[in-house]
Amino acid sequence: MGSLTARHLARRGFRTLVVEEDAAIGTPVRCAGLVTPRVLQLAGAGEEAVVNAISGARVHAPDGTVIHIGGNKTHALVIDRAAFDAQLADMAEAAGTVYRCSWRATAIHLDGKKRTVKGRETLHADFLVGADGAHSLAARMCGAGEPKKLVCALQTVARFNTDENTVEVFMGNHVAPGFFAWVVPEGRMARIGLGVAAGHSVRHYFDKLVRRLGVTPGRVTAGLIPLGLRTPLARRGMALVGDAAGQVKPTSGGGLYPGLAGADLLASCLAAAPNDDGLLSYEKEYQRAMGKELKRGLFMHNRFAKLDDDKMNRIFAAIDDGVVATINDYGDIDHPSLAARALLKGHPSLVRFLLPF
Repeated sequence: MGSLTARHLARRGFRTLVVEEDAAIGTPVRCAGLVTPRVLQLAGAGEEAVVNAISGARVHAPDGTVIHIGGNKTHALVIDRAAFDAQLADMAEAAGTVYRCSWRATAIHLDGKKRTVKGRETLHADFLVGADGAHSLAARMCGAGEPKKLVCALQTVARFNTDENTVEVFMGNHVAPGFFAWVVPEGRMARIGLGVAAGHSVRHYFDKLVRRLGVTPGRVTAGLIPLGLRTPLARRGMALVGDAAGQVKPTSGGGLYPGLAGADLLASCLAAAPNDDGLLSYEKEYQRAMGKELKRGLFMHNRFAKLDDDKMNRIFAAIDDGVVATINDYGDIDHPSLAARALLKGHPSLVRFLLPF
């Protein structure tokens, strides 16, 4: 999110510097890379990073029941996340942004009208944008604290024989307690991973998953997925975007769409008012644009996380062709509440599964 924010601000006349903890932009990859086409539009990026198109999903219940949704059009794209991030960085540099890699911020100080960042050297700025992940130093300085919830995730890329246009999703507390497992195809290879609620051994469940699928894992990458929008999003010359802000869809763990929306809004608000008023406007505008959807997503996630395997199996048993048709008509991974509302309206029998457990 830092690159897009920097690009937008640079195009509006701000001098922008990005400090990056890793040695190269976009690596290591900690993302399944499954996005909707609107992500490319919001980023202003071409399709060079697209490696596959997804038209459907097979969702596996704990008892092995499989529901097939989608299948008649492209619902999502699989992107090369490293290439996508590099593309955004190239566009930011073209707009005037300067990058410093292998540069880790160790402290942030807010002194009067200047913000100071300490690392390999001491840097001063009029504004700071924190795009520094789930355990954000900038978020703590903003008074936002830690995320409401954390999901621990592991992923690998391995050979796996599957339909190249279909994602596999595995649910169940014996598979991935508090979240789910996935297989995202990219040609002859697939991205295989899972997330589990904090407090569970992610390595234990990951090892079980690869044994179940019969694959030999390649390099394994780990990541933390923060759930729940943090507040405040801005304070005293600082603002948060992306994972640092909790701008993540709680139902899927995807952060690109809500994070890119945050970067766009932040740049627009600062350009209109390059002071704390602009930052306050950013928080209000983001809450207006995305706050309700993320709050609904967290509600759905919390309900799902409380399900035991038996109740999950009963939900799958209640899914008939009409329910699948509604999901196909209204399903949108960027706005999952659209399908949820349509399901509750068109299939009221499902309401019982939202009652307190």
